[in-house]
Amino acid sequence: MPKRTVVRDYLAERSFGEQVRIDMDRLDEECLQFPDDFFAASEAVTDAEERYMIRKAREDEIRTRMDMKVRNSPELYGLEKVTEPGVKAAIQASDKVKEAGERTMKSELEWKRAKNKVSALIEKRRMIEASIELVALNWFATPRDKRGGADKIRRNSTDDRVAKKLRRKE
Repeated sequence: MPKRTVVRDYLAERSFGEQVRIDMDRLDEECLQFPDDFFAASEAVTDAEERYMIRKAREDEIRTRMDMKVRNSPELYGLEKVTEPGVKAAIQASDKVKEAGERTMKSELEWKRAKNKVSALIEKRRMIEASIELVALNWFATPRDKRGGADKIRRNSTDDRVAKKLRRKE
């Protein structure tokens, strides 16, 4: 269990917005930081899924116990005879079942949010890789020359590099 506490502390250290933002001036640091962010988010998914499964099992247990109570004493729940729709309605009306259902829904939502964070981090990885490729090819924004001369030279030299790279791959 100490491992999970460390993961939660790490996640609390940086907001999610900070975790998915890419600093183009520090791509090397982004690459080094990414595995820690991804591991922490993956652990959070596992923890959230575990909590959801436990809550779902508790909800099922509460529903089963309530079902037995209603079937054993239908008159206590306002039923004249035991029918499936009547039993189902009595179970749904139970405060314990409602509370268990709410807790299960909250934990499921937490699990889905954690999965979405992992998906966002996967996209971040893809964008980091694309950014590194663009920087390596010198495709970056610079101030334009009013006459367009420096811009044309830069574009042509970049095109030449890309063409050379493509020829080497062939």
